[in-house]
Amino acid sequence: MPPRIRPLPDTWTTPDHDHVAGAQALVKIMVEVLSGHRPLTRLADHTTRTARDTIRENLDTGPIRATRVHLRPVSPTICEATGTVVDNGRLRAMLLRAELTPTGWICTRFRLLP
Repeated sequence: MPPRIRPLPDTWTTPDHDHVAGAQALVKIMVEVLSGHRPLTRLADHTTRTARDTIRENLDTGPIRATRVHLRPVSPTICEATGTVVDNGRLRAMLLRAELTPTGWICTRFRLLP
């Protein structure tokens, strides 16, 4: 028996371009911080403490370069991004979750896989 697919709730709408663009801008800033082009303090208002601590731990790996980033709206107020980055010649996966708040997009989860 195939898995049952639940329809989306009637209240769910596709996020508009401005919302997705805001999440894309957040992802770009995070990559710039990881690559050393921006200071970590630039993310203070755009990340939770947990996400910022994880980013800080990954600053020691050296500059990185994003090779591909995909942004997927999960709901009107949540986007998830996956991507690949090159870190000292190694290809690594980057994952993050961003949530829309009244003040803008905030990264709530971040992970850079080995």
